[in-house]
Amino acid sequence: MSILSLIRGLHAGESTQAKLPSFSRPALHLVICIWLIFTDACLTGCGSGSSLNVPISHSYRGLDFGMVPDKASYARSEDATATLIVRNPGTSAITVEIPSCHDLKASVDTIGAITWEANPAGGCNDVTHSLTIMPGETRTYSVHWNQKDANNVSAPAGTYTLRVYLDVATIGGSTVPSDERNNFSPTAVQLTLTGI
Repeated sequence: MSILSLIRGLHAGESTQAKLPSFSRPALHLVICIWLIFTDACLTGCGSGSSLNVPISHSYRGLDFGMVPDKASYARSEDATATLIVRNPGTSAITVEIPSCHDLKASVDTIGAITWEANPAGGCNDVTHSLTIMPGETRTYSVHWNQKDANNVSAPAGTYTLRVYLDVATIGGSTVPSDERNNFSPTAVQLTLTGI
């Protein structure tokens, strides 16, 4: 069984849309819907002039990361949504290679057990692309979870932890060891579901 995910890139005011491929694993037959909406929130030289108020919670290899949920709690019918920023505070461009067609990987867990994860596989993982973040530039992503688990069942009320990271394979031409990739991330955030 598969579920449609969507990523939409906005570049220079033009929008493109592409469907993310579906995949299955022996223990995970359904990936829950995530929409990764990418926008250039702040172009080179914009600096702190961005209208988004997302505090930096972690820095790694010259990049700053921050993430906040858009509200304190979510009713049953709402997507739980968080805004993630990746900022280059330096004076030189930073280029990373990403080993799939998606910039981000994401998961939601509760008490250490993964409830849902967006980890596209199949043909998408065969597509490597470059991402260059210019000095002073901020990239903004919106991550949406539809409150369903890996079996497409609504998650019960409670508090969940959303973890998202930029899936970096190389930075500045240097390989990033697999055990360091999750360092390209903000501090995880809590999502509260009311169940109502």
